[in-house]
Amino acid sequence: MTRTPASRAVRLMTVSLLATAVLGGCGRTEDPSPSGSPSTAPPPTSVRDADPCSFLPRPQVTTYDLKRAGKDVSETSRSCAWTSAKFAMMILVRWDSQTLVDFGQAFPVPGEDDVELGGEGVVIGKSDVRPACAAAFLPEQGTVVEVVVGDTPPSTADAACERVKAIGASAVQEIRGQNLLDATPTAPPKTTP
Repeated sequence: MTRTPASRAVRLMTVSLLATAVLGGCGRTEDPSPSGSPSTAPPPTSVRDADPCSFLPRPQVTTYDLKRAGKDVSETSRSCAWTSAKFAMMILVRWDSQTLVDFGQAFPVPGEDDVELGGEGVVIGKSDVRPACAAAFLPEQGTVVEVVVGDTPPSTADAACERVKAIGASAVQEIRGQNLLDATPTAPPKTTP
């Protein structure tokens, strides 16, 4: 199996979730509190080009008392991580062919079917080995957004999934608010018998 910087980011996040620690770097790690003058760059027109830290609305940061733990950028991914006393979380944007394989390996226990967060159909996966859960959706062709939560033991993967759903719905709405998704929510995917 070829190891890519993006798959290393997923493995590092898994380790971070277990320890509720700050992500280690792969790719280029950026300072979580940018300094200097504000950017005059035009707003992004794609989820792939956007800052994943901007996808977590301020009320969620306040509600969960989240502290920004780091930001990671590689050739095929961007991520932003936060920690709190009870859990760690990350929003990861990836666009490489290994993305869904890595998601399935990190979160092998399927969650609920036909889940909709913020008007987008998502796939939920969890890990019972560690109390972690993730939601993934495709905002644009070839790009996957993952919202990952790892609770501090003795919590459960189901508790992490409840956090993923609450935070994920807000993140989807924020992405839509930045005009990076269709203004009208899409119908969730249906499974055929």
